[in-house]
Amino acid sequence: MLRAYRSLLEDHETLRLIIVPRHPDRFDEVEGKILEAGFECIRRSSLSASGSLRPPPPRGAVILVDRMGELAGIYSKADIVFLGGSLVNLGGHNILEAALWKKPVLVGPHMWNFREMTAEFLAAGALLQVSSFSEFEERVRELLQNPVSGYDMGARASRILEKNRGASRQCAEVIGEYLLDIHPDAL
Repeated sequence: MLRAYRSLLEDHETLRLIIVPRHPDRFDEVEGKILEAGFECIRRSSLSASGSLRPPPPRGAVILVDRMGELAGIYSKADIVFLGGSLVNLGGHNILEAALWKKPVLVGPHMWNFREMTAEFLAAGALLQVSSFSEFEERVRELLQNPVSGYDMGARASRILEKNRGASRQCAEVIGEYLLDIHPDAL
């Protein structure tokens, strides 16, 4: 990821990379990798309560989110979202929160915890799936060069969310009907 970021900075000097490790016990390890790769690392916890970057971080700095519960806010400000844990065989990440913000989302090949959702989003052109960091870099470069394609992808994702809105209510109704069939006195 850091190699791809370095390469993308050559053509997009205002690009910013924000890394959000899934587990807090990895914050120090990830910071070490960022520093080892020669980037300045700015921890989210060192910023103001609003997350303000005043003055702006130096060119190429990497922001490490080392606080929990901030992912939705980060998605809301992102131009492109990559769920990096899906490049390794861990089962993937839920794409719905990023899709809620109408962001172009990239994932790796290991999305087996979200197989049906991934298939639906891919079929609608609402998600990009990559198999390597080099392919990731290529797709991000394309999205940076043509932001309208990313906007369109985010809009398609939003339409899928809207189409499936109310699924919890529908499931509860089906369960309720089933319970009434087997226990008519339940209500």
